[in-house]
Amino acid sequence: MNIKDKRVALSKDVIEGMKSIKYLGWENIFKGKIEAIRSKELKYSCLARWLCGISSTIWNSTNYFLLYFFLVGYVDEGNDLRSSNVFTIIALFAILAEFLIILPKCFNDILRAIVSYYRIKKYLNEKEVD
Repeated sequence: MNIKDKRVALSKDVIEGMKSIKYLGWENIFKGKIEAIRSKELKYSCLARWLCGISSTIWNSTNYFLLYFFLVGYVDEGNDLRSSNVFTIIALFAILAEFLIILPKCFNDILRAIVSYYRIKKYLNEKEVD
């Protein structure tokens, strides 16, 4: 988010000073600066997407691992594995999976809310400009 803020601030400065930049011939200099910041932002964005994909894969497969280990433990205790028991267990784990899939999204939303809170707090604590 900090890199995104830097890019937006630089883009805003370029737009506000467009006449001066054109007059002095600094288009390529500012284009290079914006592209450098944008490439950093893109790198972090790609990394975040990769991590999101990996965590989604892990969280989505958690239900199947839990079901497997539960059934193995159930059989190891000497219980009979009948189809009625298995279908009931699968149905209950499907209900559990809905909440397991929502959990990482909740963490992400909480982190975004914390970042937004601190940004708003910083903005509101700025000095008044006359």
